[in-house]
Amino acid sequence: MILFELPKPNVVVVTGIDTTLLNPAQWHAALIRFAEILQVMISISYSQEKEAGKRRFLANTMRWNLHKAMEGSDPRRGHQWGMIQSVIGRATLFGVSGVKAGTAVVTFSDRMLQALAPHAYWYARKKVPGGIIMAVNPAWLSRAGQYLRLLETRAIAERARRFRANPQRAALQVPQFGRRKLTLALTAWDVTAKCAAKLNRLGR
Repeated sequence: MILFELPKPNVVVVTGIDTTLLNPAQWHAALIRFAEILQVMISISYSQEKEAGKRRFLANTMRWNLHKAMEGSDPRRGHQWGMIQSVIGRATLFGVSGVKAGTAVVTFSDRMLQALAPHAYWYARKKVPGGIIMAVNPAWLSRAGQYLRLLETRAIAERARRFRANPQRAALQVPQFGRRKLTLALTAWDVTAKCAAKLNRLGR
């Protein structure tokens, strides 16, 4: 079962990746989509003047607010001309590792952001409470992770379907009861698929 950890504010560790369900390339593509969903959440958080959807950016001085009003720029904190917001909304600001031993790492990078919007370096240190603009809220992981868990559930169900279509692949058979022929392996796959679907619905 896929699980998520956040060892650092901008680093997500995904564990429990089963490469017998999908190959590493397929999982890598899915992890990129997972990271894109998280980056959208980061972008929304920034538009709300918050770090990781929680702590608000430090307040501007009255003098700076007046200056922004006079020049007609965006009054929101961190949005003078919208450059940082624009970069977060359009550029890829993360890296995804390969899958190794069922684990992959997604890293969001302030350095990538700063390469495209240099003043983000100053802003992160002076105005963002945690000093990292590309920070992830732990509460987002379950929501964004629904995409990966849905793929996992579908892959388990598909493997169970293929197993039912080819019962000769079962490693161990049990006697026939009535008109239905059962195998221990087939029964195990059915239970696994049902459990995975239930857990996915519960968001666990």
